[in-house]
Amino acid sequence: MMRGPLVCKSSPQAAAPLWVARRARRTHNFGAVLGPLPASLALALALALALAPSACASVELRSAPLALPRASGQLTTDQTPPPATFTPLPWPDRLPIDPGMSADELARGRPAGTDASWRPVGTIIPMTAPVVFTRVSKSPSVKAVERYAADNQRLKAVLTPRLGAASALELDGTAPGMFIVRETVLDEARDAPSPKAGRANLLFQFVSLRPAPSGKAPRALIDRTAFAFYDAASGWDDAGNPLDPLPTRGVVLVMPGMLGTPGDIVQDTVKLLRTRGYAVLRMLAHPARFTQTGQMAAPITGPLDQIAAALSEELTGRAAEGAFAVEAALAYLHAQRTGLKDLPHFALGMSGGAMIMPTVMARNPDRWAGGVSIAGGVNYLEILTTSNYSDMIQSLDLLWIQPPELGKDGLLMRRPTQERQAELWRAYLAAAPLDSDNLAPRLAGKPWLLLHGKTDRAVPAVTGERLWNLLRKPERQLIDGGHEWLFLTLTRRLPSIADWLDTQTKSPFHATPLEPNLVEPAP
Repeated sequence: MMRGPLVCKSSPQAAAPLWVARRARRTHNFGAVLGPLPASLALALALALALAPSACASVELRSAPLALPRASGQLTTDQTPPPATFTPLPWPDRLPIDPGMSADELARGRPAGTDASWRPVGTIIPMTAPVVFTRVSKSPSVKAVERYAADNQRLKAVLTPRLGAASALELDGTAPGMFIVRETVLDEARDAPSPKAGRANLLFQFVSLRPAPSGKAPRALIDRTAFAFYDAASGWDDAGNPLDPLPTRGVVLVMPGMLGTPGDIVQDTVKLLRTRGYAVLRMLAHPARFTQTGQMAAPITGPLDQIAAALSEELTGRAAEGAFAVEAALAYLHAQRTGLKDLPHFALGMSGGAMIMPTVMARNPDRWAGGVSIAGGVNYLEILTTSNYSDMIQSLDLLWIQPPELGKDGLLMRRPTQERQAELWRAYLAAAPLDSDNLAPRLAGKPWLLLHGKTDRAVPAVTGERLWNLLRKPERQLIDGGHEWLFLTLTRRLPSIADWLDTQTKSPFHATPLEPNLVEPAP
């Protein structure tokens, strides 16, 4: 269980999926919990990786992914969905914030397919560096509380003048389970990770306000998502400064796994893409409230409509925040680097980042020239309830309960049958138009490259197979092994991913000058 503020260090097994559930007082177990690798096993895997040939190696897990009934309508994993007629999407509400950008900047940065009335859902706040990653504990230390308070105070000082009539709202910026990318203070700077991808050219965060649950005092919940931007460069000196700018052939959005992992592999990806002529917008971690702890209860019998709607609001609301953040980040970037707007844009997601890609891209589908999904899947609820990383993230608890009238001991925890589990998945998808399962067909006409482990149990392979079918069976690499082996061997697969991006780049190179005001690197 993660406790207290920390500086995240990357590890392959930490490339965790979207929301996975902790089940306190449970009497059941949906999958084995993957803990830290023992030193002997880590050494063996490192040796295997060093000695492995370039072809896909095989590391089979002892047990196959949990075989549960499919939740997505009547389609099986080997069926291609029929053509669909798409309706407008019901994006969740956020409180209005003056974006702090001029009319000219808004016009230059307006996303493809939007009109002159478009405004970011939240606001962009530049950051200084270095930054650290912090998981908010249920029982933070006194020093951690002081740091959270200082961080929230800085945010409120920027937000309050931009709220107008809503400036009297109480702003809530911290809650247990949140994963915050924040600026360091002096005593933390020595612990900030050193980068391998050169210094970032821009570092900023997107901040939004969502209405607090009803029944509370007038207040709003602050969410924030941090980004680093890197211009294309042929290399950099020892201080991280670019040596020579490269003509820019495209823009790649890189979204990591849960908690910003695997950090070293993300940095390797950024480094390679920069030296291949791509500008890179890196999401440093998912929105802060993406992993906020919470608990919901599903009835073991009876109607599921109410819990399905609640799960949809919570799960797809977290993914939608990522879509809002990327939309605003690109608008800000295009206002700062006007030469990038007309270049092809690609999204590349890893694990949890790959799973929210359909939601992120569906926000502005005309903006994207294609996508690379590494260990992605569809149906957030299905992944939540079947992932073997369930106790690692400890985010949203889904408890199955027996009402008092059905038992002598009051409210009891129960294990659902496979059929009941699948029934909830179906009810959830029917109530969740923003789930990746429902949005992937909107993106099926674009070029895609998918990578997935044949025996992945973190993002269960069956959910990756479903994604492939919903995208109408694009190019795919199936890896012999599971989630961990895929990421342990990903660095050597990166050149082929860059080659694939090169084949999709239709626009000629455009020189985009580097700005002199570089900032310290993102972790």
